[in-house]
Amino acid sequence: MYTKILIALALDQGHGKRAVELARCLGSDAAVFVAIHVIDHVPGFSSVYPCDIDKEDIAKTAKESIMERIGDIGNIQPVVLEGHAGRTVTD
Repeated sequence: MYTKILIALALDQGHGKRAVELARCLGSDAAVFVAIHVIDHVPGFSSVYPCDIDKEDIAKTAKESIMERIGDIGNIQPVVLEGHAGRTVTD
């Protein structure tokens, strides 16, 4: 059995609880689950447009969304990263 399992979530997709259920089947009783969502970089050209985007607020909202998506099932650490999803998750 595994003791640490990474669960990559795309919050714009409908996955969550089922992914965690499957991860729990693979984990030991003391396993820690890390649920990750990756936010794409904001393109540089967008800086010319006035916008009130606060990256910390976006990350906080994403963490809350992760917890809502997977429910109260314990041993879950929500993590929000920024970058290209495929490369960031594997890094």
